[in-house]
Amino acid sequence: MSPRAPRPSRGLSTFVPDNADALPHYLVLPGRTMPLEWREVFGRDCPVELEIGCGNGRFLALHAPQHPETGFFGIEISAKYAVLAAERMLKRRIENVRVSAAEANQFLDLYVAPRSLQAVHIYFSDPWPKRRHARRRLFQYDFLERVVAALATEGTVHVRTDVDTYFADIVTLFVEHPAFVIDRYGEQFEFPEAELEMTGFESKALRQGRRVFYLHLRRRSA
Repeated sequence: MSPRAPRPSRGLSTFVPDNADALPHYLVLPGRTMPLEWREVFGRDCPVELEIGCGNGRFLALHAPQHPETGFFGIEISAKYAVLAAERMLKRRIENVRVSAAEANQFLDLYVAPRSLQAVHIYFSDPWPKRRHARRRLFQYDFLERVVAALATEGTVHVRTDVDTYFADIVTLFVEHPAFVIDRYGEQFEFPEAELEMTGFESKALRQGRRVFYLHLRRRSA
């Protein structure tokens, strides 16, 4: 994402790009039915995955074409980057991605119907490393509750970060939450086979010799 990115733009809930009419991949939220009807958003019935903090859309632009049967929705707290992501999808003619500028908790509360997501991707969210800033982190218990509500049974969550202490805190949160099962977790030092599906932050971290920590979870069926 752009999680270490520009500070949030003001008025995200009412943001409309100047070139909205020329950006079919950008979904203007003001005036939309809440929660969103995914069939209307993507023009068909399909499983839907959400990327929180999509930045300029690098991951979605590389991942979505490999999964044409799925609709991907990216949200980005920086309106500028959300527009860049939509422009990237338009340029590459990627039809199964939509993007909006939105804050994660607000978006999950207002625009995502219960049990309507197959997966949530959260890559390189801001670690806010100073303890006095920890309350600003995306990963809090209340956020996990929102993700649980949004995920279908057996839906998945995918997390990556390059900050070991933040990763430990994230794993602890999920381990203590009764709704999640950890499928896989670990770290990598080298470029994976699916290098083209990496985020910009991941590629940069590995080029600089830093570890990338990953976590894959599943929502319990009960």
